[in-house]
Amino acid sequence: MLTGNKIGSAKTERGCASEVNSGPQAPLLENRYQILGLLGQGGMGAVYLARDLRFQQRLVALKENHARGYASQAQFRQEAEVLARLRHTHLPRVTDSFVAPDGRQFLVMDYIEGLSLEEYVTRHGPATEEQARAWMDQVLDALDYLHGQTPPIIHRDVKPANIRITPAGEAVLVDFGLTKLLTPGVLTASVVQKAGSPGYAPIEQYAGGTDQRSDVYGVGAAFYFALTGQPPVEAPLRAAGQTLPRPRQLHSSLSARMEVALTRSLAVNAGERFQSAGEMRAYLQGKSGPLDLGSGLARRFNPTQQKVGFGLLAALVVIVLTLGGWMGWTVYGQGRSGDKHGGTPPLTAIPISQPTATPAIIEVTNTLTQTPKPVETEEVNADRVTSTPKPTATPTATRKPPTATPMPTDTPVPTAVPTSIPPAPISVPECPPKPSNPCADRQQDWVCENGTWVCK
Repeated sequence: MLTGNKIGSAKTERGCASEVNSGPQAPLLENRYQILGLLGQGGMGAVYLARDLRFQQRLVALKENHARGYASQAQFRQEAEVLARLRHTHLPRVTDSFVAPDGRQFLVMDYIEGLSLEEYVTRHGPATEEQARAWMDQVLDALDYLHGQTPPIIHRDVKPANIRITPAGEAVLVDFGLTKLLTPGVLTASVVQKAGSPGYAPIEQYAGGTDQRSDVYGVGAAFYFALTGQPPVEAPLRAAGQTLPRPRQLHSSLSARMEVALTRSLAVNAGERFQSAGEMRAYLQGKSGPLDLGSGLARRFNPTQQKVGFGLLAALVVIVLTLGGWMGWTVYGQGRSGDKHGGTPPLTAIPISQPTATPAIIEVTNTLTQTPKPVETEEVNADRVTSTPKPTATPTATRKPPTATPMPTDTPVPTAVPTSIPPAPISVPECPPKPSNPCADRQQDWVCENGTWVCK
C-alpha cells in the first residue's frame, strides 16, 4: 500500500470521486498517475482513485497487488495483457499496467462512478427482486464473457463491494485484482485470507482449485445479501452442518424461481450449483426449468462425470436390447422346436383353400429332395385343348421322425421354378385347311372334328 502521504477517502454521497490530495504533495506513480484517495483495500491489495495527467485528466482506478517476486510479476504481466483486450459493457476497461521499482504491481482501470452494491443496500435497504434480477443478469453476462475467453478468466472475488451500481442504474463488475487464468490441469489454488472474502467465497477457495462455478457461488452470495440484507452463512460453517436460511424466510415476497436460483448457486458442493454463469442466467430468464434433465445432471456431476454417465447409460441400453432380442429368439426357437418334435403343426403349414399346379410342400431328407408326382388328367374334353393337368388333390405332408436336417418352414413358400417336368399336352388330330365354300345350310359353319371339317 502507498505510504509516506496521507491518503484521504475518495467517496462522496453519490459514490463519485472527490478530489483529495490533488496538490503538489499527492503521490505520483509512473510520472503519470496522481493518487487522489483510497477507494478500498483487502487482503491482497488496495484500490486507489487517481488522475491520469497524460490523458485528458481522466479519473482512473489503480488496483495494487501486494504479491511480489519474479514469478508473481511474470504472471501479473501475462494476466494484464489478457485483461487489456477485454471489452464488455458491464466490465471496466483495463487501460494500463506497470510494476513499480519496489516490486508492487498495478492495474489501471476505468473508474466507475456510483455506489457499490454493499453501499447501496446499507443506504437504501434490500433491493427489490426486479432490481436485483436486472443487476444479476448484467453481472452474469459479464462473467459468461470472462469464462468464454481462451483460456477462461476466473474473477474469484465476486462480492457486493465489487459490483458497482452506476448513476444510470447499471451494474458493473469491478476489481480484477484476484483474477486468474484457468489453465487446464492447473488448479488456481488460494487461501481465503489472501484471496476471496469470507461469506462470499466458496469452500474450494479456502484450500483447493477454483473454476467457473466459484464465480457462480459469488454471484449467489452477493445477491443473497442484496435481497435479504444479510450475508450468507460462510461455506465452511455450512459444510460443518450449519443451515443457510431460505431467502424467502428473510424476504417473503421473493419468487420461488429467485429462491431456487440463489440456493442452487450457493450449494457447498460445486457439482450441485449451476455449472456456468450462462446456465444461471438462462434459468433466471425463464429459459430453463429446475426439472430439466441437463440441469439436473449438471447440478450433481461435472462435465467429465456426465460423459461417463451417458456412456454407461448407452451401454446399459444396448445390453438390455441384446438380452431382450436373445430371449425373444429363444422363445421363438423353442416354439419351432416343439413343432419339429411332435408338436401340433401350424394350420398354415398345409394350404387348403387354393390348389396349385405345383405341390406346396417339399419333404426334406438327409440326401434327397422329393416332390409329389403330378397326377395325369383322367378325362379329356374333346371340344377344347387342355394344356395343363388338372389340379391334384390337396397334398398332405407325411410326418417323419426328426432328422438332423431342418424341417420346412411353418409358412409354405411357393417355388419360382417347378421341381418336376409338367406332363405333355394331349395329342389331337389336326384338320386340313378349312374349305373355302360355305356349308349348304347358311346357318351352319365348318367345325374341325377328329381331323375332318364338318358343317354344324
